Amino acid sequence: MQCRLCGAPSTLIAKDHHGYQEGNTFDIYECKQCNTSFVLPVDFTTEIYQAIYKNAEFVPGYNRYYYYRKQAKASKDALKFLADAESMYWAVQEVLHNFKGKNILEVGSGFGYLTYAIHQKGYHIRGVDISATAVEEATNTFGELYECADVFDFYKNHLEEYDLIILTEVIEHLEHPVAFMECLYKMLKKGGKIFVTTPNKSVSSLKDPWMSDLPPVHLWWFSEESAAYIAKQLNCTVSLVDFTKFNRNNFIKPRYKIFNDYGHIPPRLDSAGAVINPAPWNGDQIGPVKALAQKIVTRIMTTRLLDPLLARPTRPIEKSDTLAFLLEPIG
Repeated sequence: MQCRLCGAPSTLIAKDHHGYQEGNTFDIYECKQCNTSFVLPVDFTTEIYQAIYKNAEFVPGYNRYYYYRKQAKASKDALKFLADAESMYWAVQEVLHNFKGKNILEVGSGFGYLTYAIHQKGYHIRGVDISATAVEEATNTFGELYECADVFDFYKNHLEEYDLIILTEVIEHLEHPVAFMECLYKMLKKGGKIFVTTPNKSVSSLKDPWMSDLPPVHLWWFSEESAAYIAKQLNCTVSLVDFTKFNRNNFIKPRYKIFNDYGHIPPRLDSAGAVINPAPWNGDQIGPVKALAQKIVTRIMTTRLLDPLLARPTRPIEKSDTLAFLLEPIG
């Protein structure tokens, strides 16, 4: 089987692996050349997303997005709240520190809280999402910042319009990620950039062949090598985000050998589309004393001498569960 990203030979590493919904199975392939995993068949359907959005408050993994929407609306600094909560939003905040442009587009804006958080900082931003349900809920919560559209159509009316396009946790869902990114490329102004986050395959220390969201929700699992290949296909330079500052300020158990890494991911929906083990997400609510203690311990554990001894080899100080990279067209 040829790699669906780079075309090199790939290997079947798991046959009939269970999917996000009970009763669905997928074959998982791995390409050593671009260090990318992908699934077959490519079963891109909106039905499973409709079930997720319908029950988002209780779906494991997605329940935190529902929580972020509520908290962002109530926050005076929603971007800081998000950046403190997760590495991918911290990476967005880092990119915006050096942003000098005017127009921003968030693609795959979902519940709308990140677009709102950036808008709250005074940036001119629009959110676009293919889900009418998500756009309606985002608009009702945060205002007229969003549009329902398919990027393969949307880009035609927005050529060379944006200074920065943000794509958080979207590319792994796409049937044809490079073709999708080519549409984003065409919407960039001269000097514009595309910022991407996605789960990072290279940090996994487990033998489980798929530790990202189960297919068909996620169809890909990318690495730094994957990002380099995508950049080459788009004739772009690629800059990886360094997560050293985030890791020194956040106590992340899976980084360290003394704690268990993430384990097996079970199906999230039953065969009828109902949520298995539904549960709301209330954030990591800890008191100020424990929070301070965790920060102190983290600073000690991530010192130059201790971090190489305590951290897993796949999780050096500059890496995160999130792979975040900035693409900039050449010339």
